[in-house]
Amino acid sequence: MNRHKSTTKYIIKLIVGFLLIWILAKQINVLEVRQVYINANKWMLVSAVVVFYLGVILETKKFESACLKKISFSKSIKFVFMGLFFNTFLPSNVGGDSYKIVLLNNERIDKKQSFFFVVMDRATGLMALMILGAVSFFLIDKTTLMNQLASTITIRFSLVMYLLVFILIPLLLIIVWKFQNKLKNLVKAKGTYIVNYFKSGWSRVLIWGLFFQTARGIAITLMTYSLGGSLHIGETFICLAIVAIISMLPISVGGFGVREGVMSFSMNSFGVPLEIAGGVALMNMSLVLTKALIGGVIFTIEKRK
Repeated sequence: MNRHKSTTKYIIKLIVGFLLIWILAKQINVLEVRQVYINANKWMLVSAVVVFYLGVILETKKFESACLKKISFSKSIKFVFMGLFFNTFLPSNVGGDSYKIVLLNNERIDKKQSFFFVVMDRATGLMALMILGAVSFFLIDKTTLMNQLASTITIRFSLVMYLLVFILIPLLLIIVWKFQNKLKNLVKAKGTYIVNYFKSGWSRVLIWGLFFQTARGIAITLMTYSLGGSLHIGETFICLAIVAIISMLPISVGGFGVREGVMSFSMNSFGVPLEIAGGVALMNMSLVLTKALIGGVIFTIEKRK
């Protein structure tokens, strides 16, 4: 019964994803998107792809640091790829995190430690993006954005969520920094692994997270310029932050459809033509799917060993 229910939810979420892609396709001229791809600056596009996959290395270093280097870089990169495979093709985007916990446990890392490492990896990645977005919000020219917001309900909604998050996260960081000694004593009874984690310098994980999210921002910005658009790197960070927030809603498989729709309309709110914004979103989707499929290949090889 539960299995049947899970399958039904999966199918519904998949339908929602395709429906959102269909709605996006109805909003843009497909022939114009095709022409945008034909006229793309090929060298800049290649550079965007290179930076995108450079981000995999930075993401792996973030995960390796989150695990206190208890696993090698070669294993970390496999875990990152396989985690994305499960995130992309399972109904919930925590599926990859659950599988990472299993993989870490197979490396003889305690279950509680494994859980904590994966949570910190996920949290610092989101935290880094919110920090970059929050800083960018105060630095960019918001004239175009504010003019567009009046008529864009989705962006208004996501902006409110984003403002709440980027206010809460810095506040949380200040609280952690101010009361870190008390926190160490508080969690000591729960397990020495948390205390050791703070002692080892969790800030390293955040730094790698900032590098990783910066690479993502540069890749998306390069894609935009390669297709003939114009987007400030700070505007890109804000768009990615909004996408990250909305993609948390469990309404599609791995954020499929939601990610592309929100990214397109977010970029459009900064003055990027919808055809170009849609082209960037679809290109980003293809790179994410390729990355996930690589994870699937690695998973298949590892299972046969």
